Amino acid sequence: MKRLLYLNPILFTVIKSSIYGSILIGIWYLMVLDSSSDPAKGKFGELSYTEIAQEVFLLLLCIVYVIIAYKFPKVKGLALAFLGVYLSALAREYNNYFHTWFSGMWQTIVIVILLVTTYLVNKNRLTLLKPLRKFVDTPSFGLTLCGILIVLIFSRLYGLHTIWFNILNADLTGSYRWIKNAAEEGTELLGYSFLFFGAIDYFFYNHRKQLIKKNRDII
Repeated sequence: MKRLLYLNPILFTVIKSSIYGSILIGIWYLMVLDSSSDPAKGKFGELSYTEIAQEVFLLLLCIVYVIIAYKFPKVKGLALAFLGVYLSALAREYNNYFHTWFSGMWQTIVIVILLVTTYLVNKNRLTLLKPLRKFVDTPSFGLTLCGILIVLIFSRLYGLHTIWFNILNADLTGSYRWIKNAAEEGTELLGYSFLFFGAIDYFFYNHRKQLIKKNRDII
């Protein structure tokens, strides 16, 4: 079945696109659920489905890159670098929980993650730059870059108070703030989904290369 999919790239692309589309529909449905949540608890807050989905995507990203680092030693350094970045982002998402332990807890965790990541990447530095150069020529890079730009830039700008104050012509309190939160958190979740798609694409890219190499060795 795996070989059939790789030999028929159109079929593989259709199946993959259908799965990605289904995930996006799922994201929309989570936002529908959040929009109808109890107003007394606020909407699109830390315990919302949208926020939890962001954390789930980051966790899945970490898992995918652990698998990539384990299964494909030739790209281990690059996979570990991605893993460190996404683990740091996951720790940042839990800042409100870590803050209850002591002030600056999440920053401490991120520093530890980055130090460990730097050590591991340096240890596997021979599998960092060459895979990175090849990575930028893959569709996975486009998906990953889009995700990064959406999460780090567009979602932040889209959630600025100025835009929504001008649109709603009201202070961003109560239900007005929920509209702003829905736009920002929903866009951020979209960005995380693109990062996830990029990771999945990168896994299949390496898996396909490995399968082709095995077939050549057999021949």
